[in-house]
Amino acid sequence: MTPGGRGRGPGRGLAVVLAALAAAGVGCAFEDQKQLQVAARGEQGNFATYVQPVLATSCASLDCHGMAGRPLRLYAKHGLRMDAVLRGQEASEAELSANIASIAALDPDASSLEDNLLLLKPLAVKAGGMHHVGGDLWANQADPAYRCLHAWLRAGASDAIGQAVCKEAAP
Repeated sequence: MTPGGRGRGPGRGLAVVLAALAAAGVGCAFEDQKQLQVAARGEQGNFATYVQPVLATSCASLDCHGMAGRPLRLYAKHGLRMDAVLRGQEASEAELSANIASIAALDPDASSLEDNLLLLKPLAVKAGGMHHVGGDLWANQADPAYRCLHAWLRAGASDAIGQAVCKEAAP
């Protein structure tokens, strides 16, 4: 166990994220062929449509994860940009790929989906989350943003329920 009671082991919750990296041409070799099959579902498109708006609204401001030096660094329309000329435009394909890579690098050894830092840090400590400098963003696992990111990590927000909850989280 690591500090905070989190177990570590092979990360199964990030299979979809890692597959997206393969599809985007980012990263390393993948031993698990299932990861490559998941990539064929158009993961980056689902990320851009359903997840990016949630992250842009809640996490990617210039004073939070829209800073270049952050462990989880996120590009967004009104946040950090790879090129200042892009300010005010939706995130580019390169920026979306970089966001996915940043998420994958955040907690590659999570022992389970629910142990992933992307889900634990914004979740209230009372609800089983971890301390987050930005405060508690989600009171519990029923929060639409939590459910959206959970759906994306689980299956790339590829099902109608995951897509609907993401739309609810960032209308």
